[in-house]
Amino acid sequence: METISADVVVVGAGPAGMAATAAAVERGASVVVLEAGNRIGGNAITSTGYLAFVHDDREGFYADALRAFETAARRYALVWDAAAIRQFAAESGETHRDLTSRGVRFSRIVTRPEHSVDRIYAVEDPAMFARAYAADFENPRVRTMFGVRVDRLHTEDGRVTAVAAHRLDDDTRFIARARHGVVLASGGYQAGHALRRRHQPGGASESAYFGTFNCRGDGHVIGAAVGGDLVNMSHLPPMILAPSTVAENAVAVNAAGARFHDETGPFDDRVTMLRRQKQGRGWYILDAFGVRAQARLIAQMPQPPVTGRTIDQLAAAIDVPAERLTATVDRWNGFLASDAATDPEFGRTALPRCRRGLKEGPFIAVPMVEGVNFSCGGFRTTAR
Repeated sequence: METISADVVVVGAGPAGMAATAAAVERGASVVVLEAGNRIGGNAITSTGYLAFVHDDREGFYADALRAFETAARRYALVWDAAAIRQFAAESGETHRDLTSRGVRFSRIVTRPEHSVDRIYAVEDPAMFARAYAADFENPRVRTMFGVRVDRLHTEDGRVTAVAAHRLDDDTRFIARARHGVVLASGGYQAGHALRRRHQPGGASESAYFGTFNCRGDGHVIGAAVGGDLVNMSHLPPMILAPSTVAENAVAVNAAGARFHDETGPFDDRVTMLRRQKQGRGWYILDAFGVRAQARLIAQMPQPPVTGRTIDQLAAAIDVPAERLTATVDRWNGFLASDAATDPEFGRTALPRCRRGLKEGPFIAVPMVEGVNFSCGGFRTTAR
């Protein structure tokens, strides 16, 4: 079996893997990167591109995180890690500085109900994440192997020393040996239905997911096999599978053609309200401007959109009352044209950029589908 060696072996070339590779290169190390996909960037470059940064008020962030944890812990078996939360609060500002120094640009700060102060930054283009680290991957000390899936970890005297893997195109097996360390940065497990069946009840484990199909939990499986302590694996919160920027540029309507919730509110609330609608049906309504701006993300949604040249035609296409849908859109546009900061119907505060209404045909309706986006479980770690 072929054996390759480097100072560091990194599993996964998403954000964590790119950052680990850059850190190793900065310290003069040689790196082998094993990536299942065909490019660097991972799930991040197909995402909305929102990141949370704590520039001040660390205790406020800690309190917000604890409140979110306590809410989720009523439904899931969760373990609280105070040290990890405080480390995030202390170091995320440095991450922001590092990303901006690498050319990542953030267009705005987004209001979210889970945060007592605004901490969510929207990147101009998620593809920037990959471009920010491209130079590190071009370094001659870095060997990146695409189309590779990991099979197991090798240990010697209780220390992980190598990764067994195979090439997806021809199933060739090889060993990647690490002189100094292996970094597991293989992403989440929302696409790993086999792993989800161990942690989600009933049919929930088969629900749709958003993002790359390579996030199937390979790192979780091989790490647990050598003694890694996995926690919070049941925490795959159900969501309406719509990227945040799509929801921000849309209104959601039910079978009566009426809005029924804050489209950008807490994720659990969105799921609860959709389940209450007749036959659990709902649609995100966008105009041509929103479709052009969000085409890449709309294309990833679980079900294809329905199109109508006018609101009346769209109403007919999705079988909702045209008069009610027209009134709903007009009321939303009227609110956006006002100087009110909060939606009077449902308290929504996350609004389209420049408060742009739904005015330009053709219009689309994207079916609302429940599934998972975030897989929150992983290994217990130390602060190092």
